[in-house]
Amino acid sequence: MCGSIRYAGYQVGHIGGGFTIQCFMTIINSSVVAMVVALWEYFGKYLQDKFQDIMIILYTAIIVYVIQFLLSKFVFLQEKGNLLAIESRRLFFLFTYFMFFYYIFIAIFHSILRILASVIFGTFLLPRIDYSVLPRKCQIIDLGFFAYCGFLHLESSHTNPIAMVFISILQGESQRSRTERKHYEKGHGTCLGT
Repeated sequence: MCGSIRYAGYQVGHIGGGFTIQCFMTIINSSVVAMVVALWEYFGKYLQDKFQDIMIILYTAIIVYVIQFLLSKFVFLQEKGNLLAIESRRLFFLFTYFMFFYYIFIAIFHSILRILASVIFGTFLLPRIDYSVLPRKCQIIDLGFFAYCGFLHLESSHTNPIAMVFISILQGESQRSRTERKHYEKGHGTCLGT
């Protein structure tokens, strides 16, 4: 019940706060793009070299991914990947051992990307009170989402289809009973002595 009471205020507050943060992020992103465009003349060659370095890393990751997929399908698994059973265990464990070190560096890079993605999606999803930006076990501390859940529970209990049909039937029966009573009273009179 309390969540339903808080819902409207939380909704407006989250929309206002989210709009403010989105405007702030838009200003920051626009400033960065404007700086890159303005300073392209000075740092263009440097950025192109760095971009080529990043592309080499990306190409290497794609090649390793394709090799890993092909080895998994045609060398490690039985029946060309149709059966989930390892055919060459020693080769598989050797390959896994060496790929372990490669994926340590990939995981470090992906952890940074994960944080950036969380910030970006959190920024865009902040005004949405129906979506908690926290993990499921921590949603209890997201008061806006908690208020939304309380609103849904109250709304569900008061708009339950079975209860609504039952109430509609009771109202119809009550209305029919009243009209029958009016017709009866018209025909037989309403005075007690008659």
